[in-house]
Order: sequence, then C-alpha cells, then structure tokens
Amino acid sequence: MIVNFMLAGRDTASTSLTWFFWVLSSHPTVEDTIRHEIMKVLAKRRESQYPKGHVTFSYEELREIWLKNKEFVGESPYKFVAFNAGPRICLGKEMSMIQMKSIVQCIIHGYNVKVDPGFVARYTLDFNMRIKGGMPVTLTKRVSCKVKMVAGPAISKICFVPKLGHFDDGSTCAAMAVSGSEACFHLLLPCITIACTLLLIAHLFHKKSKSEENHGFTHHPLLGVLPSLIKNQHRIHDWITDTLSASPSITSLIQRPIGIRGYMTANPANVEHLLKTHFENYEKGPRLKTLFHDFLGRGIFNVDGELWKMQRKAASYEVNTKSLRSFVIETVQREIGDRLMPVLSNVCNGGG
Repeated sequence: MIVNFMLAGRDTASTSLTWFFWVLSSHPTVEDTIRHEIMKVLAKRRESQYPKGHVTFSYEELREIWLKNKEFVGESPYKFVAFNAGPRICLGKEMSMIQMKSIVQCIIHGYNVKVDPGFVARYTLDFNMRIKGGMPVTLTKRVSCKVKMVAGPAISKICFVPKLGHFDDGSTCAAMAVSGSEACFHLLLPCITIACTLLLIAHLFHKKSKSEENHGFTHHPLLGVLPSLIKNQHRIHDWITDTLSASPSITSLIQRPIGIRGYMTANPANVEHLLKTHFENYEKGPRLKTLFHDFLGRGIFNVDGELWKMQRKAASYEVNTKSLRSFVIETVQREIGDRLMPVLSNVCNGGG
C-alpha cells in the first residue's frame, strides 16, 4: 500500500504548480486578486491575538463567494476530476491542496512571477503531463530584483542509438548478405500482400464513411486511432478536447490498435455515473490487474470489491487522523520556510 501511495503522490505538487503559474502569468488581474486576498488574511491574523485559554468558533458566510442571486455556485466535483470523485476520490487530495496552496501563498506574497515572452508550453506524454523542458520565468522579488530561473523539473532528452555490428571476415559478411536478401524477400512477400489488403479495406472503409457525418475519433483498420494520435502527439490534450467537444454527447468511441475498444467521455453526468452512482460496475478488470501486478501487487490501486473496500477503509482512517494532518501542515511550513524561501531569496540575490 505504501508503494501505491508513493506512486500516486509523485510530482503532483511540482507539475500542478508549474501549470498554475503558467496560466496565472496570462491573467495578471487574477494574480493581483490573490495577492490582495493573502494580504487581507495576513492582516487579520496579526490582529487576532487572543489570551491563552480562549476557544475560537467561526463558520464561513462569504455570500459574494458562495452565493449568486441567492443560489449556490460551488463547482461540481464531477466537472474537475483531477483528484477523482465519488467513493474513489483521492485520499491525499487535502494534503496536496495544503502543500500547493501554502507554496502559492508564499511565492505570490513575496515575489512576482512572469513567464518569459514568447514561451509556449508543451507537455510531455506521460501520466502527469509535465511542461516539457521546464518553464523559463522572470522571478522578481518585491524589492526591485530580477533573475531568470526555470520552474519545474527539466526533462533531459534521451536518444537511443543502435549499435552496429561488424563481421571480422569480409567473405562471411558477403555470404550473410546474400542469404539475408533471400530471407527478406520471403518475409516481405506476405507483408506486401497484407499491406495491399489493408489499403484496399481502408479505401472501402473511407469511401463508405465519407458520406456519413463523424463527430468522434477517426479509426483505421487494425491501427485504430494510432495514426491520429501520432499526428497530434504535440497537442494530444487539445486534440482530445476538440474531438469530444464536437460530439453531441461529449462522448466518443476510441479504438486502439488490434481492435481494443473503449469509450472516452467528458460529460459530467457520465463521469458521475462511472465514479459514484454505479462505480462498483466498472472494475479494473483482469487485464489491467495482470499488467500492473508486478508493480502494484494487490494494493488499493490494483484491486476491486471487498479487498478494495477493506484497504480504502484502513487508509481513510489513517489519512484523516488529526495527528497526520497536523504533521503535514507543520512539515510543509518548515520545508517552505527553511528550504524553499531561502533558495528563492538566494537566486534573487544573484547566487543561483
């Protein structure tokens, strides 16, 4: 279970905060609003000095935030499912939010973060969709000091270069070349036949569906959505968003290579159906369990049914204890004060 939680929490804060400051850089009025709110809260805290022994009781009644024309305007959890929703909502959500909000509060309160002009964010094709190569920003301490830095982890480029083997004996090499050409011919003949057959099928499939209006993903025989995926790999998130937006139900069939089929949806009603109303009907299945068994074992992310409920119940109890929450808050405050802020200050003073 520990390995499962370590996997779930990896890079959550760093990736989310990098994207947060990227979006914030194009909305300076929002940044000013956040900073004003921080200053307002900090000012109230300085005034709230109570003698020992007093107990404070309060509740939120900020009508300008929670109400609009006397109607509640809170966002539905099934429209933003970064931390999942329903019975499977992420147990570490509150801890992640505490960490990210604390870092945002400290940085915005003490610094101005401006993304370099002309920078276009590109994401990596991994689980967390990190910004590729990091994000170059200008960090300005709120006392006329500027410095360039990179937010987020830099992704090193890995190139796989094949090693070429050489024969010591030239005649042996020539003999191998002759036998290799004959073998290639016998191997290529059925491949060419199959390729021609696939092209014919693809032509007939395209001709049949040409007159039909298609709102979903474009599928090819055997290859499924793979050609479109490769074509849009630099904008995969936007491509999926555009495709689903064009669908009347914001849902589309997606067929992977070799005929593996599934559905992709961005409809909040469907998401609620999957994650809450009938979540017990949508199991991980034997294929995924076998695929991830060596890494996740029978942990909470790789089981269903009663075993999942048992682990969920045990983990929920541990995560929601007051002692753990206090430990998280104290640790985050200490790490920010002792490590993050000195690094930023040192960089602003020309030391990094």
